[in-house]
Amino acid sequence: MGFLIPIGILVIRTTNRYEECGTRLKIIHATSQILSFLLVTAAAIMSIGNFDKSFTNNHQRIGLAVYAAIWLQAATGIFNPDR
Repeated sequence: MGFLIPIGILVIRTTNRYEECGTRLKIIHATSQILSFLLVTAAAIMSIGNFDKSFTNNHQRIGLAVYAAIWLQAATGIFNPDR
C-alpha cells in the first residue's frame, strides 16, 4: 500500500503533461491502484482471521480505520462521476 498507491498517484499526475501516452499511463495507474487494493484486502482478511478480534488494542483500531478508509477510497473511485 505504501508503494503502489503513491506510484499510481504519480503516474496519473503525469498524464496532464504527456497527452500522447495518456491511455497507457491511465492503465498503469488503474492497475497499480487495483493491485494495491487487492493486496491490502488479502492482508486484512488474513490478519482478522489469524489474530485476536477484540479490537481493544489501539493498533488494531487504527488498522481497522485505515482499512475502512481504503474501502471508502475504492468506492469513491468506482462511483466517481465523469468530469
